[in-house]
Amino acid sequence: MEPDIASYEIWRQASPGEPDWHVVATVTTNSYTDNQYIWTSPYGDFYVSYKIRAKDIADLYSGYSNTASTGAEVYGEAPKHPTDQIKRPEDYSLAQNHPNPFNPETEISFALPEHSSVKITVLDLLGRQIMTLVERNYSAGFQKVIWDGTDASGNKVGTGVYFYRIVATGESGKQFTKVMKMLVTK
Repeated sequence: MEPDIASYEIWRQASPGEPDWHVVATVTTNSYTDNQYIWTSPYGDFYVSYKIRAKDIADLYSGYSNTASTGAEVYGEAPKHPTDQIKRPEDYSLAQNHPNPFNPETEISFALPEHSSVKITVLDLLGRQIMTLVERNYSAGFQKVIWDGTDASGNKVGTGVYFYRIVATGESGKQFTKVMKMLVTK
């Protein structure tokens, strides 16, 4: 387990018995044995697929790992960190929040090419800081946070233009800062 990972979700899909993906376990170890699924025969089941998703200590989820499929069993440990299997970004970036305009919440996505210390703040039209969304370390990869349209006291903000600012400092010392505009509607 990485120090910033609280748990892993194990997802399974088995054809034809389970047409949709669903969570079969939440684990805090690097191994998992699926004793819930019974393999009926190599002719009755087409495949069993598993994927994992990490939940960090800030209660945020990473992307899913690559899917592992097999005729009967999947062996091996979960990757050190699921995002290790996902292509890492080549540079820092901050995406436009989505949806925008929004009510009641919006998602802010950003990319980190290396392990970085990240601070994302929300500012009002006058440049005053009204909320710190995150201030923590993140692994390299594509990340996201949700803003629920509240200030630091938990009060809903009014309709209007707001800004979000990211300041990220990588292990190499490289620093990235960017500010973007968003619109809260009622």
